[in-house]
Amino acid sequence: MENLENIPQKPLAQIIDEIVLSRNFGEGIEVVPVKEKSTIDDLKASGVFIDMRAKEEEGGGYGSVFDGLAFDPENLRCQSFALYTEIKGKRVAIATMSIVIIPEKLLTYDRFIEKTKEGVFVRDFSDLNKATGEESSLPSYVIYPAWTKVADNFRGKFAVPGLKTFKQILDKLEELAPPRTFLEVVAQGRLSWEERKTMGVIIATHEAGDFIPYSEFPFNASTLGANIEGSNSTVKFARWLGMTEIKNFSDDDTLGPVFIKKV
Repeated sequence: MENLENIPQKPLAQIIDEIVLSRNFGEGIEVVPVKEKSTIDDLKASGVFIDMRAKEEEGGGYGSVFDGLAFDPENLRCQSFALYTEIKGKRVAIATMSIVIIPEKLLTYDRFIEKTKEGVFVRDFSDLNKATGEESSLPSYVIYPAWTKVADNFRGKFAVPGLKTFKQILDKLEELAPPRTFLEVVAQGRLSWEERKTMGVIIATHEAGDFIPYSEFPFNASTLGANIEGSNSTVKFARWLGMTEIKNFSDDDTLGPVFIKKV
C-alpha cells in the first residue's frame, strides 16, 4: 500500500521502463518501450499486434500509451513494450506485453457474468469483491496484465524472463498502489468470437443485477467461465500470483474465468 515512504520520486511509467529495460531476454533481442507510432505499426505488421487499449492519443477516458502507466483517476492508462530481433537482415517485432491500470470512474462500466443453474446474473466489480469476502464496492483502481503475445516462431523462448519481468512489475505496482487497488487476470473462454459478440449484445441490454435465463441465448452457455487450452498459461500465471478464482463468474468480454487479488 502507498505511504509517505514509498511515494516514487519519479514517474511511475519511468520506473516500469527501467524494470523492463533491465531484463535480458536473450542474445540478439532488443527491448523497446512503445513510445512511437512506428513501434505499433511494426507490431501490427508482424501479426503480434498490441492491446486495443494502447491508444496513441489521449481522449475518451484513455491516456496515451506513449505516456505509460499512472494511477490516474480520470483515464485508463496502458504501458506496452515490444521485443525485436533481426530476421534475414530485417529488424522485426516478435513479441509484446502490456499492463493496464483502470480507475474507479471507468470500472463502473465493467460487467461480469455469474452463472447459475437456470441462467446468468449480470454483475459488476463490486460483486467480485463481495464474492471474496471484501466490501461490496468498486475498487479505486484495478491493475490488469493485458495483451501479451509472442510470434509463433519464438513461442516459449521468453517464458521465464517474461514471467519474472511481469512479477517484478506487479510487485512494484503493489508497493506503490493507493488503497483499494486490486489485481485482475482473466483467461480466454471457450465460446467462439461470434457467440461472444452475441453475448455482448444481450448483456448490453441489461443492468447490473439483472437475471437472464439461458433460453435467451441462441447457443449452449454451459462452457461459460471455462478457459480454452491456449489460456492454461494465463490460469497458471494467476494462481502463481496467489490470486483467487471467482467461482461461477466470467468476464463479459472473454467469457473465461476471472481471478482477482487485493494488493
